[in-house]
Amino acid sequence: MRPGSARTNGFRTVFGLLDDVILVPLGIALCIRMIPAEVYAQARRKAVDAERRPANRVAGAVPVVIWLGAAIACAVWLTGRAA
Repeated sequence: MRPGSARTNGFRTVFGLLDDVILVPLGIALCIRMIPAEVYAQARRKAVDAERRPANRVAGAVPVVIWLGAAIACAVWLTGRAA
């Protein structure tokens, strides 16, 4: 390792994080400004309508059950014991 390389890598890390903190919000703001007003208003109306509909709990439970099954299968495989 060269002298000063740790300092340079630290600077690059911090600079990269600051870059993300500045550029990502600016990019999002630019994208929002590029959306036509009528399209943006229609999307907002659809979002409000979607909030009013009841949530489908079965659709939310399916991925949870799949992940739990996968976790149990991994635990059984790692311990080498069948349930």
